[in-house]
Amino acid sequence: MRSRASWVVIKFGGTSVNSRSAWCRIQSIVQQHRDNHHAVLLVCSAPRGVSDELEAVFKAASAGEPYDDDLLNIRQCYESLCRDLDTVLPQAFNDQWQQLISYLQGVRLLHDASEKYQAKVMSYGEILLTIIGHAVLSQQGVSCDWLYAPDWLQADESHHASPVNHYLNAHCVVEKNPSFIEHMNGLSEPICITQGFMAQDSAADVVLLGRGGSDISAAYFAAQLQAHCCEIWTDVPGIYTANPHEYASARHITELTYDEAQEIALMGAKVLHPETLLPLRQQQIPLVISYTHDPARPGTRIFQSNVDTPVIKSVNVKHEVTLIALEAISMWKRSGFLADVFVCFKQHHISVDLITTAESNVTVSLDTKVSLIDKQRLHALLNDLEQFARVSVISPCASISVVGTQIKRVLYQIKDVFALFRSSSIHLVAQSSNDLSFTIVVDQDQAKTYTQLLHDMLIENSIAQDCFGLSYQQEFDTAHQVSSAWWLNRRSEIMDLNSRVSPTYIYAESQLSEQAQQLLQCKSLDQIFYAVKANSNPRVLSIFYDLGLGFECVSIYEVELIIQCFPEIDLQRILFTPNFASKQEYQKAI
Repeated sequence: MRSRASWVVIKFGGTSVNSRSAWCRIQSIVQQHRDNHHAVLLVCSAPRGVSDELEAVFKAASAGEPYDDDLLNIRQCYESLCRDLDTVLPQAFNDQWQQLISYLQGVRLLHDASEKYQAKVMSYGEILLTIIGHAVLSQQGVSCDWLYAPDWLQADESHHASPVNHYLNAHCVVEKNPSFIEHMNGLSEPICITQGFMAQDSAADVVLLGRGGSDISAAYFAAQLQAHCCEIWTDVPGIYTANPHEYASARHITELTYDEAQEIALMGAKVLHPETLLPLRQQQIPLVISYTHDPARPGTRIFQSNVDTPVIKSVNVKHEVTLIALEAISMWKRSGFLADVFVCFKQHHISVDLITTAESNVTVSLDTKVSLIDKQRLHALLNDLEQFARVSVISPCASISVVGTQIKRVLYQIKDVFALFRSSSIHLVAQSSNDLSFTIVVDQDQAKTYTQLLHDMLIENSIAQDCFGLSYQQEFDTAHQVSSAWWLNRRSEIMDLNSRVSPTYIYAESQLSEQAQQLLQCKSLDQIFYAVKANSNPRVLSIFYDLGLGFECVSIYEVELIIQCFPEIDLQRILFTPNFASKQEYQKAI
């Protein structure tokens, strides 16, 4: 039997499983772990878009509407993948496909839109993908076993959840599982492929772990196996100080504690599901967020750390936030008021995120986007709340959260932030009790601007620079990448010149011209002036003169230099901006 510490759990999904090159990388990563004497459990989610398409097919079937075309699109997705992989659909795939067709026919016949049947239909995305994955790895010479995930992931039914949460947002038991360890170590091969996203309840019905649930599946399996580590492979190189697709200045974070990573995920970061960290933290298993497209690139490592330095690590945004405000003077000094109010939220199965209270006011943000809450259910909640207070809804909003360690001790860095909001409304301010975040809620159309300002103000001045890598712009945004320094390509020429004349100031005419031309392309600028004090070398001035730039002069001597160099210059191209100049200098300039 293999040692329990020899397992690593690696998870792939979406774009990381939908091409030949992706599966070649998976094979390489698996082999690298085998070379390091680790057994590998490979957890896969469905190709991007398949879960959404299966959900649409289920809803059409349960409503008695046509769904054949949508179902054909799903099959074609898998067939296209097989063609790219130079393989044929395995017989096991066709068997499962026929089961899916039969199941949908039953749903259509019964007109049953229950969450139980929805979970079953949506689970086929992962089942079909892992059947293909098992065949592809075997074709690549990687012998592996295939595992049906629900056989080993048991839903936690200790809480009485609504049908939606029971079947579509289930939680699993988090603990070491000796039986699972024995089963895995008894497999014929030290490599196994299984599904993410799915588990089973006590009635052996399939339940889903919610969107992003494949990450959670990997964490559950790692906890049960007491794995050496858990790796989540994604299409981004790890966690950033902000959403890199919206804020190019976001910096790559090389390491985080479990608490920091969970808070960042809870506050809006999409790269990691918040519930992924609980089972790993309980078993002290490190988590690594890695970059599928460049496996050698360092990702973000998440682990337990005893470092207790106050520091800001990220600025996160959560969009489509809805606030519900309750105003009632009757709540003052009344015990049980909040208990009565929150019973309403429980009865309508609507979760609350942020809470602020005052003597006569309670404001909460909803944990779920209003667009995902049944309108009738939300309307019923508001009606029930009105028996306690005057109710108002504020939407659409966005929450902006500053996340780090010991936020209370770095609030002095945030004091200047409020000056940014003098002309805007802050609807809610909240500081987390775990001392990991500070959140403000503003109108959604203001969120991007304020997030950028906060990020620039706080992250670049953070003392956590040792755990920050390059910005997303520096690494990937080719439209903004700085070209290679001109002197690198002319190093030998420069060194030769330096050996003959030293010291020497050297300027690249082509670089000066290129930079000036980029400024001239800015249509919002009427006139561009070059500051003569920066460099008054006549050849440098001539380059800018020929390009049509104006000249900013801070002394009468600079004005005279420009006229001397360019006697025909239009005087409108000279901007005289002296400091403490005499009246005579102004008269001479005029």
